[in-house]
Amino acid sequence: MPRLSRAQDEARRRVNDLAAGNLPPAALGGRLLAALRRAIPSDGCRLLGIDPATLLVNRTLAASAGDDWARRAWLRDAYLASGPLTYIDFPT
Repeated sequence: MPRLSRAQDEARRRVNDLAAGNLPPAALGGRLLAALRRAIPSDGCRLLGIDPATLLVNRTLAASAGDDWARRAWLRDAYLASGPLTYIDFPT
């Protein structure tokens, strides 16, 4: 296993702790994103629920503050696009 940075190791421990808890999806989602963002800086992030049978997005579990415009743009321009996408593939 590759050596993790201190921030990555802390995030891994926090994610393990959260997984062992009994939080509802929305509370778990926000805390997961907070733990990951400490180790993986980003301009924004979102955690979406996926239906296991259809693999369709069924809800937003957590998102960065002020992320609404980016989420809407992704839904419109990528997720709901009718043509082939050149930069992303969904699992089939």
